[in-house]
Amino acid sequence: MIDTEELQRKKKLPGDLHGYNPNENNIKAVLQEVNELPQSSQQINGRNEAETGISINNLVSNKFQLRNSNKDLIHDESVEINDSPANNQTLKYIQGGITPKATEQNGWRNVLPEGIGMENGPSQDTGTNMVAGLASDKKQAFGEMGQPVNINVDKLNQTERERYQALFKRNYFNEYASEKISLHRTLPDKRDESCLTKVYGRNLPDTAIIICFHNEAWSTLLRTVHSVLDRSPPHLVREIILIDDFSNLDHLKAPLDNYVSTLPKVRLIRLPQREGLIRARLVGYRNATAPVLTFLDSHVECLIGWLEPLLFRISETKSRLSVVFPTLDNIDDITLEYGEAVIDMVGAFHWKDMTFTWVKVPRDIWDIRKEMAEPLRSPTMPGGIFSIDKEYFTTLGTYDPGLETWGGENLELSFKIWMCGGTLEMIPCSRVAHIFRTASPYSWPNGSVTSWRNVVRVAKVWMDEYQNFFFDFYKVKLNTGDLSSRQKLRNNLNCKNFSWYAETILKHYMYIPTDALTVGEIRAYNLDGCLDSCDRHGILKLYQCHGNGGNQNWYYTESGLVRTEVRLRKESEGCLSFNLNQPTIDICNRTDPKQIYKYTQDMMLLNVFSKTCITIGTDVNTTLYLTPCQNTHLQKWLLKPRAK
Repeated sequence: MIDTEELQRKKKLPGDLHGYNPNENNIKAVLQEVNELPQSSQQINGRNEAETGISINNLVSNKFQLRNSNKDLIHDESVEINDSPANNQTLKYIQGGITPKATEQNGWRNVLPEGIGMENGPSQDTGTNMVAGLASDKKQAFGEMGQPVNINVDKLNQTERERYQALFKRNYFNEYASEKISLHRTLPDKRDESCLTKVYGRNLPDTAIIICFHNEAWSTLLRTVHSVLDRSPPHLVREIILIDDFSNLDHLKAPLDNYVSTLPKVRLIRLPQREGLIRARLVGYRNATAPVLTFLDSHVECLIGWLEPLLFRISETKSRLSVVFPTLDNIDDITLEYGEAVIDMVGAFHWKDMTFTWVKVPRDIWDIRKEMAEPLRSPTMPGGIFSIDKEYFTTLGTYDPGLETWGGENLELSFKIWMCGGTLEMIPCSRVAHIFRTASPYSWPNGSVTSWRNVVRVAKVWMDEYQNFFFDFYKVKLNTGDLSSRQKLRNNLNCKNFSWYAETILKHYMYIPTDALTVGEIRAYNLDGCLDSCDRHGILKLYQCHGNGGNQNWYYTESGLVRTEVRLRKESEGCLSFNLNQPTIDICNRTDPKQIYKYTQDMMLLNVFSKTCITIGTDVNTTLYLTPCQNTHLQKWLLKPRAK
């Protein structure tokens, strides 16, 4: 049996691979405010800096405390960095044949675009190591072994501070810090011991690496490419195809052409107009010559041994019908620090908006695994990073050509894989680190309507009667276009119905609201306030109703549970409970009598165990209590019956 309690305490959870959820209410405050700042001389959201009065250096300072304020500084007084002795992780790299890159100084100035610092090449300080302990100097180059680069914005001069701000607004991650990190930076080997003993053989299929980008930062794009070249067996990478989705930044024009021309196996394809992620990937698919396609986002870093487990799993399954994705580690969007993700999380989705979410593998499924290296079935994929047999991708109809730009394509492919005879798995021995942004710096025509249209289209083609659980929340009528070709594809592939998928795969990982009596807001009877789960730590309050679901979306079930889709501690779905005299949220347990509530004819929410009712406080209206039921206006709630 594999015990995960210690893992959960020590490691970080993966993020949303697309980098943000356009329907989340809890966007980080720092990036909410950054989004309101102007980008260079242009305005963002129609507001200028005078109107906002916000400075990014204050925002970032508020977001995190400098973790190494007493450490010696190297290169740049604005950067604070950890000293780190040589350790076992460095030894693993050397034993694995991946030694730190010692790129020569000559040639870098000719290929780096104007404004990109030499930090992306070898360090200008010849006494500073690429990895601590491999030379005489005690200090470590910026970001090596995944260490954070903490920028003290207060120590930057005015010119550098403005540049810092502009780069941050352009990317919604800290490009200024990224520029100080080598394109070949080292990362620790975080594979489980059971992965290190695996032998994959030499008869694995080779793959085409497809990386789509639009206005990506120079450093993160090329660090992505170099991590593939540096940490992949050469015979397994036939080609790296870069798809430029109509970028307009100068460094992605001639400078990128010049740089790519020096790299082996790398091709750059430029699109004549903005196509969006989905169609850009299809260009990569059509141009790929390898039998396996591996899609990567443009701001990732592949770790040692990342590729072989993916290709092995595809090659060993019958007819190559297994689609696989790696464990997704985190690269901090502010410090570029590498963070190890737990490996007992797989993909599911929210009914309210059809967006991807991570869920904890149920204990009964986890316990039957013999070792940590075993693949984990995943109901859905995050979408940005995965490998698939090219012929199988073709058989599945690739992506729906009716989907535009971004959104829903990961669920469409996930549903097709499971319902049409394949399997979708997360491979613990494969690790790729990704910068998880909490908002997107990009815009596209019709904004979020495009992604909504996509998921509505997916729901109507693949979800049968289960689409109603989504349409409980989304009532807007959209023109989804002609669906007949996708419905014909489903019939031709003899795909199973969605109820098979729900009962065989999905129900083990997420709540399916077949027993929901009401769905949506729980609204105070005489106030503009709704029950709000606030965060992932069990707090329940009354907040102004916003109509966007999320923390204010509830299911009242036949068994008396009041459920939220917000995952408590990012692990499990939460249900109303209580502690002392206050309602709280705890991990759902239908056998816990404290979680059973009754919605009375008098519109009160009665906790059956304590025989008390949820009551709005008279002192601070956001505070909720459990008090004796007295049928007062402060105890009355409006719940919306679900349409059957």
